[in-house]
Amino acid sequence: MLLHGVNFNLMRNVVRFIVIGFVFLLLGCSDDVDLSLKSRNSYTNFQDKLSSCQVNFNNNTFQTVFAKCNIDFVNIEDCLDESTCYKKRESIFNDYDLIQKKQCQIYENLDRLCQKGYEQEQWFINHRLIKFDGPVAKQLFSFMGVYFNRLWWKSKPFLTQKSYIDIAVVANDGDKQSFYDGAQLAVDLYNDHGELKTRKLRLIRHSVERNAGYLVRLSNKIQNTKSVIAVIDTTQSLYSPLISEMYEKAGLLHLLTSTSQNNILRENMRLNFRLIATNQALAEESAKFCAKKSYRKLAILTDFDSDAALELSRAFYIHAEKLGVEVVYWNSFFKTTQDFTQIILDSAELSVDAIYIATEHPEPVVEIMKQAKLMGFSSLKFLGTESLEQQSFLTQYRKTTNGLIVPSVFNKSNKANENVSFISLYQKKYGFTPDLHAAVAYDAVNLIANSINVVTSTLSFDLASGLRYGNTWEGANQAYSFDEIGNLKKPFIVFKELQKGLFKELK
Repeated sequence: MLLHGVNFNLMRNVVRFIVIGFVFLLLGCSDDVDLSLKSRNSYTNFQDKLSSCQVNFNNNTFQTVFAKCNIDFVNIEDCLDESTCYKKRESIFNDYDLIQKKQCQIYENLDRLCQKGYEQEQWFINHRLIKFDGPVAKQLFSFMGVYFNRLWWKSKPFLTQKSYIDIAVVANDGDKQSFYDGAQLAVDLYNDHGELKTRKLRLIRHSVERNAGYLVRLSNKIQNTKSVIAVIDTTQSLYSPLISEMYEKAGLLHLLTSTSQNNILRENMRLNFRLIATNQALAEESAKFCAKKSYRKLAILTDFDSDAALELSRAFYIHAEKLGVEVVYWNSFFKTTQDFTQIILDSAELSVDAIYIATEHPEPVVEIMKQAKLMGFSSLKFLGTESLEQQSFLTQYRKTTNGLIVPSVFNKSNKANENVSFISLYQKKYGFTPDLHAAVAYDAVNLIANSINVVTSTLSFDLASGLRYGNTWEGANQAYSFDEIGNLKKPFIVFKELQKGLFKELK
């Protein structure tokens, strides 16, 4: 007795699949999955093609015309190649005008390209990810992929298939909430109003421990997530060279938002971009600031425990000398140093106008300024580094470091429409004013989304080309335009002075 409503053709296909699959397993394969650069690119290409096909098949005009064309093509479905098909269709096309004929050809070709792309990518990706022991198994697997995906394609289930573009965000524990908030705001706005009709941006959040081993394991984890197309990273400068090299080799777009160390980006890199100024740029601007303020004699104090401090000190000295500002005293200290009396006396005896303190650690700066005031040298000016412009620094030390001047990469007073809109939306959603981490994270997501729109691809190398060669993009924090290496062509830098517990921009 036949069961009512049972699709026996479908049952027969399922049985075929089980039998062929059993033979396939007998032939043997290993489950060694290799998410190589080639596999990542193949997966990303497939997602892009599928998205394009979804846009086409959800278009009302496409559906209407394609349905009309299919009425005529139904009797010649057994065409073996395109040239034969077109010959068989000659009599059909004679009943149409030229425009209708071209429309049908275009839409039919689109359907074929989507079907072929799905067959090749979806199944052949799996084919590449599995190591086969024999050529017979390889052929059977390919045959099953093409056969069953043709059945799948005719039902067009991909029309409702959800797809995401994943972006990994890696934040330091102390700054992660504002960083996550800024990135999520950009994602939400883009998903609501962006140009990606069938795909949504999605953040994958990771919190950083300041440990090299942990960072390496985390980077490997991100690399092995094939849906991730880019990484937005606040990794500290000490580990950035290693992590940047790892993402470069993995073929992942990598945006650095907090590291200023000079040698992070190198000429052979194509996928790493820095969204703030380098130490070289910060030191040069600090020297220019001193010249502009008519400081004629300077002292440099360098944190011996910091590579970044050494970079800053050397660049500051060279540029100050070029500008005619004399560096009359240069000494170093350890981050654990407590007594700066002799250093301050030596500087005062040489009648220095200002002391440039190159360090990433706030404690030495606080001690130097406090001891100088106790010794009666209240007229001395002190310049620090941009890393001191943190809310944690203000919370602990605002009362003891009044008058400290620092370069800043945070364009809080930016009057550009993008920044005004960002601050308003951020305050409305989260209830407080955004900081540098929120602004740069917001800009990083928008840079990726803008590049996707420009190059119409989510491949990392395509996105990198969009960033490197595209037009200048106005963000919340600054305008972004990158050189060949991946550094900003015109990094934003202003100077701020700590006045009454707040950093205020100097005009």
